[in-house]
Amino acid sequence: MVKDRLAELQNIQCQSSNFVRTIDGYQNQYTERSALLLEHNGNWSSMEDYLTQVTAIREDLNSLDVWLNEVRLLHNELLSTPGADAGLTEKLNTVVNNFSRKSMAIRDKVKELDSEVKTKEKFSSPTEIHSVDTRIRKNQVMTLIKALHDVMSKFNDEQEIYKEQCTKNITNYLKIHGMSLSEDEISDVVDSGDINELTKGIVLAYSDRKALFEDVKSRRDQLFNLEKLMRQLHEMFADLNILVVSQGEMLDRIESNIEDAVTYAEKAKENVRDARNLQKSARRKKVIICVIMAGFVLILLFMMQAVVCHFTPIC
Repeated sequence: MVKDRLAELQNIQCQSSNFVRTIDGYQNQYTERSALLLEHNGNWSSMEDYLTQVTAIREDLNSLDVWLNEVRLLHNELLSTPGADAGLTEKLNTVVNNFSRKSMAIRDKVKELDSEVKTKEKFSSPTEIHSVDTRIRKNQVMTLIKALHDVMSKFNDEQEIYKEQCTKNITNYLKIHGMSLSEDEISDVVDSGDINELTKGIVLAYSDRKALFEDVKSRRDQLFNLEKLMRQLHEMFADLNILVVSQGEMLDRIESNIEDAVTYAEKAKENVRDARNLQKSARRKKVIICVIMAGFVLILLFMMQAVVCHFTPIC
């Protein structure tokens, strides 16, 4: 008689279907994990590119520091050199122009990075906003803005000091040649560079008059170039101040969070200390209760023994 194996075949088919579904499930999990890994690799690659940009900007900031020191040295040389020195003046103008162009380029790069971070925050989920990647980008931008602002402030201070020293040198130089001028007259000389009207009543040799004229004119040209440069950098200072204010608010929030964290840590330490004291106290109380219970049991046993001995002849 032929055996009916239809049920067995159906069971094998069902097992095969389950196996195929299991394989498909593993494949889907593998695909999802692969996608996540690729996404993380993309983020790592993006962060690496970002840090490369940050490193390049830091190198440019180091170049600004080098040029700033060179400007200081040239200012000192020009202030200590009598008369006009065309070579030093030309070298100073070259360094200052390099500093100006590089600082503006850095400003544009930093603004671009800051804009990228803000755009990413705007279109990101709350989890992504507080991610390590976003915090790293924010901190880097904040550090770059502060570094650029600091070096530009030093540059501005140096230019102001040099301007004051130039004006003082012009005044002293004119006094040496017997010209006692008021502040308004000195300002007019610096603005016009023409001292012929002021030197009419003073007996000077042609060579001395020419040297005096060339020196005043040279100082005056330096001051004009300086004021022109400061006007060009005024916009950059405004942008930097806005960025510093916005980043300052972030710093205030960070400082507030740090202070709160310190407060919570101190409270946590106090709570741990209190918990340890309570634990010790509870342990002592437990020991005391155990001792009392043991004493009570012993007393109860002695009483029971006494009763038994009293009423029975066992003892």
